[in-house]
Amino acid sequence: MSKPIIPLINEDEILNAPAGKMGMIRDDDIDNGKANIEAFTLEYLSPANKIKNDFTGGKTCCFCVSYKCCPDSDKNFQKLYISHPEALSMGAVALHPESNKVIGAVVSTTFGVKCSSDDEVMHKCKKGEFYISWFAVSQGNRGKGAGSKLLKWVEANARARGATKITLGVVAGNPAIRLYERFGFTKQSNDFCSRLIENCFTCICLGSPNGGCGGFTMEKVLTADNDISQSQM
Repeated sequence: MSKPIIPLINEDEILNAPAGKMGMIRDDDIDNGKANIEAFTLEYLSPANKIKNDFTGGKTCCFCVSYKCCPDSDKNFQKLYISHPEALSMGAVALHPESNKVIGAVVSTTFGVKCSSDDEVMHKCKKGEFYISWFAVSQGNRGKGAGSKLLKWVEANARARGATKITLGVVAGNPAIRLYERFGFTKQSNDFCSRLIENCFTCICLGSPNGGCGGFTMEKVLTADNDISQSQM
């Protein structure tokens, strides 16, 4: 039985896309997105943590306690990367092309690379697996390609490390599901007990942000025929 996966993916990347574009990856998102992508360095950790706190602040625990009440401190967020610098290569930020301000971030994990204690509890990567722990784009900067470029960075990193698949968790009812499907992700079916545990755990930890209950895993098997990481970034 697999451990439950808590999905921390920013559904507003799709909710704030221009009308008629929901669930589609626009050409300018893929090839001409304005954001610049950089791997984590120590200077990016504090703004990346703010992106994460702003995103998770919209979720609730047990349907009543907002995560705004207990934001992750910069010291705690940075602890992993100071103790294990190799973990910096598993995260990236999206930078505004003019101000160079951090407008989005992504954190991933893979087998054999140290991850945060939260990620160790939530998901145990198998050999060949690359897991997206969370990614988010700040309000006012969504629907402009930053999220798509962060996904492309993850895929390029996964392929460079010899991963055979990328996985992520999604909350039920998330409109961004169609974006992931366009990127080649498919919904995975677990046994009944695993689904029950996963759904209960997701509801308790994240509430019901999209009006649906529970969540599930999506997966992209990496092949030579579905590589979107090499198109212009």
